[in-house]
Amino acid sequence: MRLWLIPLAGLVGGLVAAIAVLAIDRASGYDLVSTTITGNPTAALSLLAAIITAVVTLMSVVLTVMTVAV
Repeated sequence: MRLWLIPLAGLVGGLVAAIAVLAIDRASGYDLVSTTITGNPTAALSLLAAIITAVVTLMSVVLTVMTVAV
């Protein structure tokens, strides 16, 4: 059995879905979902900064625990 077919199908499906959603968004003039629901670029920047901070903190805790355990 070829196990690479399942991830490849997921990759192709994701690409097709992304292209379809972008086409729908472009056809609607980018007004299908308003910015009151999605937020502005500053909100996206704040969210990404919080996610990055959490990932770095988690990584440092995991590495510290692994160092102490070994």
